[in-house]
Amino acid sequence: MASGGELGFSGSGREREEKRESREVRIENETKRRWWKSLASLNSHVVAVASLDGGGGAKPE
Repeated sequence: MASGGELGFSGSGREREEKRESREVRIENETKRRWWKSLASLNSHVVAVASLDGGGGAKPE
């Protein structure tokens, strides 16, 4: 059976790994959130420009 010290060391190593992984996931989620926010902002600008253009955009010949 493992001693308390060994269990503590093993647990803290696992906890560090879990914290690192959760930090990476948070960073990834934040990056995705910012990307989607930028895309939504760009889309709203495109819609605004299209409405100024009369909503027709490029007209087929």
